[in-house]
Amino acid sequence: MAPGGPGGKADWLPANKTGFGTSHTTLSKVWFTLEGGRLSEVYYPYLDTPSVRNLDFMITDGHSFALRAPDASTSTTRLVASDHGRRNNKGKPDSLTYQIINADRAKRWRLTTTFVTDPARSTLLIDVEFTSLDGQPYQVYAIYQPQLNNPPVEAPLNESGVTEGNALLASDARMQVASALVASPAFTETSNGYLGTSDGAGDLNQHFRLTTRYSSAPQGTVVQTGRLPLTGLADSRHVTLALGFAAAECPALNMAKASLKVAEFQTNTPMAGTNTSAPCAIRLLAFGPQTYASCMRFRQWCSLPARTRPTGVPSSPPRRCRGRLAPV
Repeated sequence: MAPGGPGGKADWLPANKTGFGTSHTTLSKVWFTLEGGRLSEVYYPYLDTPSVRNLDFMITDGHSFALRAPDASTSTTRLVASDHGRRNNKGKPDSLTYQIINADRAKRWRLTTTFVTDPARSTLLIDVEFTSLDGQPYQVYAIYQPQLNNPPVEAPLNESGVTEGNALLASDARMQVASALVASPAFTETSNGYLGTSDGAGDLNQHFRLTTRYSSAPQGTVVQTGRLPLTGLADSRHVTLALGFAAAECPALNMAKASLKVAEFQTNTPMAGTNTSAPCAIRLLAFGPQTYASCMRFRQWCSLPARTRPTGVPSSPPRRCRGRLAPV
């Protein structure tokens, strides 16, 4: 258990947001905001109920520096077309899929994060691409501060965080709202701590790596840390995060895992006959579960040897997929 509870006073971030996103369906009860080159408040289960303060990424070389990505970079936030450029009749991207590009001022690395809600679940999906620009390996950590169910701030909170397997779970004092943060590939290290006393960001600032790993942090202002399996080198640049919400920790974890399964194929072989890049699942999700399911069936069919492919599945992408898979 982490020492130093209940930790520091909670607060919220400034209101000068650079992005606001949600699903086009009512199945997802998640609304997210962007501010200052990072994910800021996330609202669940209602638009007037903030449940996340922020999720940052910290970059370190393991021995000489550790910096939050927004503090060390110039950032660009933009709406992105979710299907290789498709736009509405006003010439704008046709979904609330956002991308932040953080470019290190010292030209050592570049971090690209793409955000979209799962239209079938209360989950925010985050596609992370981290590239080393100087050929050196780096370490990347997610620093997540849940503030579930719109708690009163300007005082330490009474929330709890715990590691379960490779997942970071959190719950509010009234046991009404919970979150689960998971990664694919999975976090390689995790820690739960209290803001300003035992949180992972403080450990990284002091030692440039995690030196303490706490499995739980009950009844306080919780900060959760997960190390991503990224170095920025050619074979280690991409990971997907899922931040799921529900009324309790177990359903929130199931929600996040289910959304990750939807997005998981992006780390496997690409769709046959396409040049689909890493955030493909993120792009398809923006159009809803039916479009995604049709495209997934086509991909699964193409991945089978010709002699074992079942009949009744088209040998070309379904019509609703064709513009979204960017055929070569």
